[in-house]
Amino acid sequence: MANLKEIYWLAGWLEGEGSFLAKKHWRGGGISLVIRGASTDLDMVQKVAAILGASVYKRGVRKDVRPSSHPEKWKQVWDAVLARSPESAAWMMTLYPLMGERRRSQIAKAIKQWKKSGKIERGITRDKRGRFIFVHRKRMLSVD
Repeated sequence: MANLKEIYWLAGWLEGEGSFLAKKHWRGGGISLVIRGASTDLDMVQKVAAILGASVYKRGVRKDVRPSSHPEKWKQVWDAVLARSPESAAWMMTLYPLMGERRRSQIAKAIKQWKKSGKIERGITRDKRGRFIFVHRKRMLSVD
């Protein structure tokens, strides 16, 4: 479990380098909530992945904005990706009050699309009012 200092650090890093989205599955029509952060600094991406419980992926090289004739200056890009909806939703709700307007909008849109999909995932159920409820590390959380 992340401590408060790590949560605040993560919020700041994701504000600048992250994105929050609902990604449609290529088969089955379900939707997954995804938190993604990208950087050319592998150590930062690994730290984000450790806090979130995410995976690290090698994306490709980042070319400068202007075409460069010096490929040796191009940098490797790394992604930290969390695509397990219950955990992603819990993190999105935790980070929401710490984020700026643009990231809050991304989080709200992603959760709305996820709820609208009606696909119930493992560990998720509905309460009597039809709201999504899921268990995250022995805590009941409502997505509403």
